[in-house]
Amino acid sequence: MKIYPSLKKVVPADAFLSIVLVLTVIYIFYPGAMSVDSVNQWHEALHPEYISNWYPPSMVYLWSILNKITHGQQGMLIFHNAVYYASLYILGRFFFSKTIHRAVFILFLGLFPPIFFMNGVIWKDVSMLASLSMSIALLFTFETTRNKWLLMASFLFFFYGMSVRHNAIVCVVPYSVYLFSTLIQGSAIKKIQESS
Repeated sequence: MKIYPSLKKVVPADAFLSIVLVLTVIYIFYPGAMSVDSVNQWHEALHPEYISNWYPPSMVYLWSILNKITHGQQGMLIFHNAVYYASLYILGRFFFSKTIHRAVFILFLGLFPPIFFMNGVIWKDVSMLASLSMSIALLFTFETTRNKWLLMASFLFFFYGMSVRHNAIVCVVPYSVYLFSTLIQGSAIKKIQESS
């Protein structure tokens, strides 16, 4: 008689794979590579009272909060990678029904060299990548579940992604089109259900 449930039942294989990738990136790049740009932003995170408009204030404030949890750049490294690889897990669940297909999807995007190596650096670009990826994953999940908390979380990540990089503005149109089509489709289904 087994007392403990199997690991497979506790943590699905694709979730386990995402966790392993997060830990791998953190292990390889810990505490996080930094460019001159990153170091300057780090100084603003240490002294948010002297914040300038040269770096995105939203990332500076988030970094200063993460500093209270773990002092150093590793807080931002962990945040970026946890958000990015969690979004891959959610997107894999949305797109594929078979675990093997989800695993291939997570491995391909998780180990794709330009993304994998960029995720080890504390940059605004990585903040944008992680947050927009999570925003889209949550929006897709909202489409199937209609959970309004997921939609609010999607807005939050989308806003953060837009606030850290000005070139994220190009995402507004596809995000809005998809969101409105999802809401219109949902209201049409609701009307059909009410009339029947």
